[in-house]
Amino acid sequence: MEQQTANEVFLKAFNARNSVAILDLKAEHGIEGYGVYFQLLEELAANGGKAEYNAARLAYKSHTEVWLVRTIIEDYSIFNYTDDEFELKDEIK
Repeated sequence: MEQQTANEVFLKAFNARNSVAILDLKAEHGIEGYGVYFQLLEELAANGGKAEYNAARLAYKSHTEVWLVRTIIEDYSIFNYTDDEFELKDEIK
């Protein structure tokens, strides 16, 4: 995937704001979960649409728990991820 601008990252996220995945995330983890999701978007926007997937470092930056970062990245079909990096999916359902 080619690099994305911050606007492209946030436009995809804006279009997904009422998706089932985002609604489930908010229902299960409240505003803290949504805040962590938004900080992950900021990380992606600052890095051209892809960022290093280091859950401990991302959790530290977000002042949250490692398990919550992993859950948001891995369990809601919002992000594509490998052991090394993550990115926002093109379509979030």
